[in-house]
Amino acid sequence: MNLILIAVISLGIIAFVAAGILYAASKKFAVYEDPRIAQVAEVLPQANCGGCGYPGCSGLAGAIVKAGSLEGKFCPVGGQPVMEKVAAVMGLTAEQTEPMVAVVRCNGTCANRPRLTEYDGVRTCAIAAATYGGETGCSYGCLGCGDCTKVCKFDAIHMNLETGLPEVDDEKCTGCGACTKACPKGVIELRYKGKNNRRVYVRCINKDKGPVAKKACSVACIACGKCEKTCPFGAITVENNVAYIDFMKCKSCRKCVEVCPQHSIIDLNFPPLKKKETPAVEAPKTEAPKAEAPKAAALAQPVQGGAMPSAAAIEALLPQANCGGCGFDDCPAFAAAVVADGGVGEKFCSVGGEEVMAKIAALLASASSAPAAEAAPAPEAAPAPAPVKEEAPAAPAKEEPKTPEDLWREKMGYTAKAIGLVPIPQSRWCNGIFKPLPPVTGLEKAAPKTAEAPKAEAPKAEAPKSAFDAYTPKGIGLITILQSRWSNGIFKPEAPKTQIEKAEALNAALLKEAAGK
Repeated sequence: MNLILIAVISLGIIAFVAAGILYAASKKFAVYEDPRIAQVAEVLPQANCGGCGYPGCSGLAGAIVKAGSLEGKFCPVGGQPVMEKVAAVMGLTAEQTEPMVAVVRCNGTCANRPRLTEYDGVRTCAIAAATYGGETGCSYGCLGCGDCTKVCKFDAIHMNLETGLPEVDDEKCTGCGACTKACPKGVIELRYKGKNNRRVYVRCINKDKGPVAKKACSVACIACGKCEKTCPFGAITVENNVAYIDFMKCKSCRKCVEVCPQHSIIDLNFPPLKKKETPAVEAPKTEAPKAEAPKAAALAQPVQGGAMPSAAAIEALLPQANCGGCGFDDCPAFAAAVVADGGVGEKFCSVGGEEVMAKIAALLASASSAPAAEAAPAPEAAPAPAPVKEEAPAAPAKEEPKTPEDLWREKMGYTAKAIGLVPIPQSRWCNGIFKPLPPVTGLEKAAPKTAEAPKAEAPKAEAPKSAFDAYTPKGIGLITILQSRWSNGIFKPEAPKTQIEKAEALNAALLKEAAGK
């Protein structure tokens, strides 16, 4: 019994001494912890995803309390509401931070990027990337093993079995960045979520040269540089044979989308682009003079009734970039749509941003509260133009006197078209027969003759002519004179011998007659 009491008393003394030592050590080596760390950690969502860049929510809470500011610190899971609560605990002001979302920068679907081999190994992207380049000709694209889906704690990313690519759910994605760290190819990137979840980015990371990249994937970027030249904000750069859009500079004007020949640039959640039609050129019309356009000071005044300002007043607040990022052709079309719909609604100017939209909202609010404006007097009608006096028709010009050759042509009733290749002074057309007519004789018949005294001349002895002298090659054409003649429009060949006999008989008769005289 005494032994038991001695053991209990001994142990009690040892425990009492050890407790005192531990108490003294805890006081001596105590570490002070700011109570605000626990308060901040209690506000955080305790997802412990590491998206903030710290090991868990307690690590972020300790970093915020230690730094004494929220600069560079953001909880992607809780977003702006959680950061405002943290700022209230710390007595600070939470800055507005654009939410981020994961974006898959590969469009190598099964249709766009044909498979060349089949991977028969462990279905993990880390091992597949370490062993070979992938099942397709593009060694930069998504491997399709789904490592990103396994690390996501919010069930925001899934594999599409039809396309073979991961798809991100914008509503569930918190922008923690776990999928970006798990992807060995760097296909997934965090970008600004954008107004109404609208984003513009290049969905290709292939760094091969254009022909090689296009052969591997039909929608691969070929680094043509058209998007870089078109961007008015300098947000696009082409490096290592691939284009990249800086989401911090991009204003979502979508001009790069229109010029991309490969359709590698994606505009997500935007309305379809409207095709600009070239207006038909119309003939200028004479119109009455119009009244002068209202001055700039009058543009800000609301329309009659005070319900809606004019489209010109709204257009004056816009940045006049005419980029089409709002879904309309240009700034005037955007202003006209606001007036037609009676408010802003879902419309948003991607270039001007929240500042411009706030000005438009203020203008609409002031217009709705303004009293109805008095009806403006109708503009005076422009005076009617004075009637134009019709001028008397000019007197016809005097015709020049006709030459003897013109008179001869009119009398004979033929023209150059009727005669063909035969000169007018040498022939005429009569009942389809070419009959030679000396030019002098024709002109003498057509021209008026003046009475002249006949001159007595001695008769000249002329050599007798044969009957063939009455025909010329021009009158007959290309047919030999001795072989044919023209009669009633028909060529009838005659034997040369018969014609010669007739000619010789005629010559003999003429010579006999001349000898008798």
